[in-house]
Amino acid sequence: MVDHGKERRNPSLQVFCYALSPPDGSEWRQRIEAEAEHFLDVSARSVSEIAAQISVRISLVMLASQWRSPDQA
Repeated sequence: MVDHGKERRNPSLQVFCYALSPPDGSEWRQRIEAEAEHFLDVSARSVSEIAAQISVRISLVMLASQWRSPDQA
């Protein structure tokens, strides 16, 4: 398995992978699906649905960063 820096990064940080194309059965796709912390196949969704989902996650990150204590900076 490949080390993607999971051991070195902030434990509260989560990484999401969004697949814009449907599964193709390739080795690369299977590896990414297996190794990604969060893998979401959004290939059947509209652009606005995908943007809304990503926007919610970005908003949560912004809120979380505003509420951390000064000693966590």
